[in-house]
Amino acid sequence: MRATIATLALICPIIFWYAPHVAAQSADSSQSDAQEAIERVIQQFASSWNANDIEAWGKLFTVDVDYVHRGGGRWSTNAENIEGHRGIHMRLVEADQPMNLQLEVEDIAFLSRSIALVHVSSAWPGFTMHGGEEELQAYMTIVMTETKGTWLIRALQNTLATNPTP
Repeated sequence: MRATIATLALICPIIFWYAPHVAAQSADSSQSDAQEAIERVIQQFASSWNANDIEAWGKLFTVDVDYVHRGGGRWSTNAENIEGHRGIHMRLVEADQPMNLQLEVEDIAFLSRSIALVHVSSAWPGFTMHGGEEELQAYMTIVMTETKGTWLIRALQNTLATNPTP
């Protein structure tokens, strides 16, 4: 009996010290996996946009997405979002705009295990605005949600960077 108590006295502190560290490592790994998944969604956003594949692009959003586009208009469903962007793409093709949108995840803040606030900067080299060639720059504020292992865009506001340095 004394041997059992002595063994427990030695093992218990080790378990109590070790368990939180294992849990923290697991949480870090889980968050790292989530960050990678979110970054993949953002890259899929750019690649499907540049390929003019609005159907694939639309699959990156929740059904009830709230999307504020750079012109200030708002779409409150993914059906509206897809239809609105389909029209935009038709005008881009007609205007012979280069399809080379570049996105970079600036930061990701997890509001919970399944909700993330994501800031993305975008650049569009060669985009012609108002008759002159320039690099269109914008910032996106995105809320993403995870359901059944899949991260989707729930809300997005796209803002032109008229003065990128404050």
